[in-house]
Amino acid sequence: MEKDKRLKASIAVTLFDNLIEDHLRREGFEGDVQQRTGDIWTEIRRGSADPFKFIDEHALLMKRLKSVVERFGAERVPYAGPECGLGGWPTYDSAMECLRRVARTLEDFKK
Repeated sequence: MEKDKRLKASIAVTLFDNLIEDHLRREGFEGDVQQRTGDIWTEIRRGSADPFKFIDEHALLMKRLKSVVERFGAERVPYAGPECGLGGWPTYDSAMECLRRVARTLEDFKK
């Protein structure tokens, strides 16, 4: 009897600190990343920074999904979603936006 493996493609980063740090690096920030990350958390809590701008974009989610499927085959990737839970996210709405982006990516990928 032949056995085979299936895997879940983790296409969305869920550690919000990592999302902030990646955003800072893409923007060319050269200072103390950890300090700036803490400052951004403070700004988000105060309502002066929008957490949505740190969430992975649709194109990046699609790129990750395509990469996993190309590597392992669609038949071995029956599931895709965020890395793990979203309980540590700054707001409920930002967590839901992440899930909406993942769902849109999966819908577009099926087309």
